[in-house]
Amino acid sequence: MLAVLAATVGAATGARAAAVLVLDVVLNGRDTGQVGSFLLAGGRVSATASQIRAMGILADCGSGRCDLSTIAGLRWRIDAHTQTIVLTAPSRLLATQRIQADATAQRYPVTGGTGAVFTYDLNSIRSGGQTLSSGLLTLHGFSADSAITADSLVEMGPRGSLGGNALVRLDTTYVYSAPSKLRQVSLGDFVGSGLAWSRPVRLTGVQIASNFGLQPGLITYPLPSVSGSVAVPSTIDVLVDQTRMLTHALQPGPFEVAQIPVMTGAGQISIATTDALGRHTVTTTNFYTSPDLLRPGLTSYALELGALRLNWGSISNDYGPLVGSATLRRGIAPDITIETHGETTRGLLMAGGGAVIDVANAGVVGFDVAGSSLDGRAGFDLALDARHDGRQWTLGASATIAGPRFADIAAANGQSYPQRQVSAIVGRRLGRFGSLGIGYAQIDTPHYRSVRGADALGTIAGSEPITAATHAQIVTVSYSAQAFGTAVYATGYHDFAQRGDSGVMFGIAIPLSARRSSGAQLGVANGSGYGAVQAQQTADHTGEFGYQLDQSVGVAGSGFASGQYQSGVGNFSAGIGRSDGALITQARASGSVALLDRQVFLSPPVNDSFAVVDTSGVAGVRVMDENRLVGRTDGAGRLLVPGLTAFTANRLSIDPLDVPLNVTVPFTEATVVPGEHAGVVVRFPLERSRAALVTVLDSRGQPVPLGSTARLAGNAFPVGHGGVMYLTHLRPTNRLTIVTPDGAHCRVRFAYRDLAVPLQTIGPLRCVGF
Repeated sequence: MLAVLAATVGAATGARAAAVLVLDVVLNGRDTGQVGSFLLAGGRVSATASQIRAMGILADCGSGRCDLSTIAGLRWRIDAHTQTIVLTAPSRLLATQRIQADATAQRYPVTGGTGAVFTYDLNSIRSGGQTLSSGLLTLHGFSADSAITADSLVEMGPRGSLGGNALVRLDTTYVYSAPSKLRQVSLGDFVGSGLAWSRPVRLTGVQIASNFGLQPGLITYPLPSVSGSVAVPSTIDVLVDQTRMLTHALQPGPFEVAQIPVMTGAGQISIATTDALGRHTVTTTNFYTSPDLLRPGLTSYALELGALRLNWGSISNDYGPLVGSATLRRGIAPDITIETHGETTRGLLMAGGGAVIDVANAGVVGFDVAGSSLDGRAGFDLALDARHDGRQWTLGASATIAGPRFADIAAANGQSYPQRQVSAIVGRRLGRFGSLGIGYAQIDTPHYRSVRGADALGTIAGSEPITAATHAQIVTVSYSAQAFGTAVYATGYHDFAQRGDSGVMFGIAIPLSARRSSGAQLGVANGSGYGAVQAQQTADHTGEFGYQLDQSVGVAGSGFASGQYQSGVGNFSAGIGRSDGALITQARASGSVALLDRQVFLSPPVNDSFAVVDTSGVAGVRVMDENRLVGRTDGAGRLLVPGLTAFTANRLSIDPLDVPLNVTVPFTEATVVPGEHAGVVVRFPLERSRAALVTVLDSRGQPVPLGSTARLAGNAFPVGHGGVMYLTHLRPTNRLTIVTPDGAHCRVRFAYRDLAVPLQTIGPLRCVGF
């Protein structure tokens, strides 16, 4: 073959004949492992454009064939003895080696489940001879991709925010979720969307919005990428703030490490390169990431249409005019995200927009400009903000300036729009000496001016009617540090708009164990001193008791002691105390009643998703959520596990040591992804093996020889010492055949009863036939 190839190359070169050569490809001294088909004609070698790209060479060959001699900088030669084409190319002709740094988390489909959960939180307080009882009631109905929620507030007593006995509807909402599309559709009551400078309001209608929480592992902000080039085979290490994130082998040519997982804020990425000769180089690049930015091509949106909710929390069905709003944010570059928001209602049109920009990897700056027209009166609003989050310093400032005629939906229905909002923060991390922060906040809200007459004044989103101007200029200073598990902190403030309104407070928090802690505070507010001490023990798991003790003196002297107990059916607490000389008693109960898999379960409050673990009737089996013990299965082999995270892989497991020896355990772990406020059944198909230790003797009364084989219903079992064998899948009547190592046979018949013992023994039995 070598001779034929050499003759072919020579003949083609000399006689200008064309020949097709099948050759191994070596690029820059590296065997690529590819075998290519080349056309040799007139001393020139050509290949198809697709094969050129497959070899990792960048050349503009269109879709036809490409003459290697026409590619500037590319050199080639054919080695007839090794049937190889040797290519030499500069870095600019080599395709970039792309390395994906972030490991994409495995995604699991949402686990289906249909049922309902009723959650209650009831509280009763007696003081001064009067009793006020209240409660928050929530009903959730769910399926795999849908949920309906109804919240109500109940109050019983002679006084209170609702004015006596009342039942007030809060929100009733149907939500359809599409995790693959990051989209949710809500029908009913919801809080509207908005940007940092806008004011969301409560609506009753329809909302179509993106929801990144449907894929909790999705990183929405841009991740940094680095690139470079190596001349010889090398190994790179990617380090983020001196922590190794990735090690990868590279071939000669350009490379790019994309989507490096980093924490938000400022930091440094170092690329350490080591070549085949041991030469070591390090390149460092600064980066800045912020959740205020969206990665390029990612869009966040919300479209809403509905009636305005008035007096939410006080009146069940009090509606204002029909309103509509829209919000859109989109990442157009790694360092630029654009945004816009608009609102409209009767006589009002308001719209604005702006951008968030990463400035030289040092921080982000955002700006928005908005304009409005309410009943023909035009207004403007300007919002600016800047922030830097570093490993040592945190700096931030924002300002919103509005004209006297600027209005949004809230302002059009009775809530004044602040004309000036200014804030600033400076934070410094001091290492083992703690952290220090200084903040400033200013707000100026004018007296409400009705633009539609006196009857335009009303309440919105549960707030009281705004009739007075608000002016505040507050400076705060805070310090905190930790030593030996003990935290100390201090806070001071002064309001320059309200002369004399100032105070300072010092505190300490001491953890005593995993569940117990204590603390104390001393402070001065407007010239009056106060103090307080606390001690508490939390009740985190079923069967645990907790307590809380509080005693304060000074401005509002009071004392209170309460005890808590977390049971398998709910949380209960009771307390007694004194405030301003009046005796106060309190009782509280909270929990849930869940309906799933045609079964009713009582449990502590279920505030998110949950699971029902079913161990096929085996009781007393310990159940773990992410290796954290949550309880044992009941007499029916079931346990409700609250606190799962929606649309996230939750790992549940059982302890096989709690399973009887005569029960088989196919698997001990299961991963489930429940929907929002939904439940799912997790079945562990434990099965009684109907097993026993059976001892068999031969006709002489001696144990069946070691190494014999027992056959039962088509299954083979080995015989151990003393003629003992472990048999499974036994029936009420069993016929056993035993074959000794020398080929002798015997048979034995015996009965089996499923007894409530870990593992029963049968025998010794006589085997007939030897």
